[in-house]
Amino acid sequence: FAYEDTRKWVIDGIIDYIAPQVYWPFAREVARY
Repeated sequence: FAYEDTRKWVIDGIIDYIAPQVYWPFAREVARY
C-alpha cells in the first residue's frame, strides 16, 4: 500500500499510540546504536 491513514487507526481505536522513528547517525556520541 502506498498510503495508510494512521490517524484514522488511532481515532478508530485500532492502535493506541504512534511512535515516530528517529534516525541517528552512527557517529553520534550521545546515542551510538
